[in-house]
Amino acid sequence: MVVVVIIAVLAAIAVPLFAGRLRSRHLLQIGGRIADIYRGSRTRALARGSAMVVSLSMSDGSFQVLEGVEGTNAATSSGANKAACANLPTRGCLTNAWGNVGSGSTVGTARVVDGMASPGIKPVLTLSDGTVVKAGTVAICFSPAGRTYINTTATWTPDQWQTLGAPAVLDITSTDPNNQTARDYQVLIMPNGTARLAP
Repeated sequence: MVVVVIIAVLAAIAVPLFAGRLRSRHLLQIGGRIADIYRGSRTRALARGSAMVVSLSMSDGSFQVLEGVEGTNAATSSGANKAACANLPTRGCLTNAWGNVGSGSTVGTARVVDGMASPGIKPVLTLSDGTVVKAGTVAICFSPAGRTYINTTATWTPDQWQTLGAPAVLDITSTDPNNQTARDYQVLIMPNGTARLAP
């Protein structure tokens, strides 16, 4: 009976610690995936010569990755086929119409190349000037020239894009109220566009 009681006490202590460790591991994997999204988008921009936008929803942590393409802007009055321009990259972070996302047979000036559904996190972005962003959408654009821009508004006009002059810190916490023992992680987005996961 004493042995059974001891085992029960040890199990009661170990199970919450083990569960918290599993939750922390899950957050670590999510953080790694987010850092990979930013790194991969920057690499694609440099390699393909196309501006790339990573759009993060601050409400649920979902991502959408857009690539700038010539799309309808390349159509001419001589009857050029707009569909043939769907894969031609465009270099402009500031000038591209990112809201004109093509789908199916419709060719826009941006196309979705990657994304991630809500992973169950609560993202909070801290900018270099101390501004904390908890709501709305944050878009980061990587240009083929290696420049990085950030937009915290809901519009795509050129004046809304700002040069990322210092690292932006993306805090990743769980939305699970029972997940208080899980460790928080940060994704650091550097001015040159590189991203890394930090505990």
